[in-house]
Amino acid sequence: FLHDYYYRPKIDQLPEDICASVFDMYVDAGNNAVKILQRLLAEFGFETAVDGAIGLATAAANAAAFRAAPNHLTDAYGIARCK
Repeated sequence: FLHDYYYRPKIDQLPEDICASVFDMYVDAGNNAVKILQRLLAEFGFETAVDGAIGLATAAANAAAFRAAPNHLTDAYGIARCK
């Protein structure tokens, strides 16, 4: 489970506060879990492709979003994944 749904999609490269939520969603929805995160980052003005893969741009955008507003992205992700 950890290999296929946490380490392989590089969820471990995200800030700790959001890892559990993205991991949980990834188990159920695959790379759509990452696309939800990437769409949120784009909506918040952080540049990243919405491709379902956690690469350097997504990791950097996520880190910047957490520096700007530590809990906002985690809360927004929790809401967005329910839609």
